Amino acid sequence: MVLLALADDTAVEEVVLGPGGLISSLGDAALVDTSTVSPATSRFSPPPSPGGRMVAAPILGAPAAVLAGMAT
Repeated sequence: MVLLALADDTAVEEVVLGPGGLISSLGDAALVDTSTVSPATSRFSPPPSPGGRMVAAPILGAPAAVLAGMAT
């Protein structure tokens, strides 16, 4: 399983889809993205490899809310 918690759409796109990105080496692992990004970014293109899974599980709330245990 690979867990992402990145700052924004650009960061997710670079880490997942960029040169040497996760999408090319994910295999049958699950990719869980907790980044708060646009729906389009959550629907990675191309999708994970056959057998791979992607779960969009955004954490809502600013860093202060997360630290205070108030994120949803």
